Amino acid sequence: MITALLLAGGLGTRLGEITKSTPKPLIEIGNSTVLELLIDRLEKAGVERIIVKVHYLPDKILQKVGGRVLYYYEPVLYSAQETIQNLQHWLREDRFIVINGDTLSEIDYKHMIQSHKEGSISCFFDENWRAGGVWIYPRGYFELQEVPVYSYKPNIPYWDIGTPESLEKAREHFEL
Repeated sequence: MITALLLAGGLGTRLGEITKSTPKPLIEIGNSTVLELLIDRLEKAGVERIIVKVHYLPDKILQKVGGRVLYYYEPVLYSAQETIQNLQHWLREDRFIVINGDTLSEIDYKHMIQSHKEGSISCFFDENWRAGGVWIYPRGYFELQEVPVYSYKPNIPYWDIGTPESLEKAREHFEL
């Protein structure tokens, strides 16, 4: 089994008024929200368990997504690595994928999972070698002393929807 951890707790301050009453992962893109797009694609890739880390306006996320996922509420917003450590009891058994809840792409999660090298971390990079907010961690990660990182570079664009400009570009792409 592979578990996905979606990091959806950020405040979204760079988006100003847009995120005053809406968490960034619930911003609408096309006929869906960012979070729903990610969950749909992970389910299609065969990911069996999805954990959503929430912090900012968590009730809105729970209300929108419902029982499709497990939730991990952080009363204090931790870094991605701190969250991973806090959730190791859920992540210990197998490989797990970590995704920024405000990053969209045309990534083929199933292919990335199949391409993952055992004992390493795979990191998605775009065509300009920018990290694209998706990582796959190996089985036994918490027991490993050193973990090599390999790039997964499928030459596809991605959008960190954290700024109004990149949000608009993502909307243009996904609303086609």
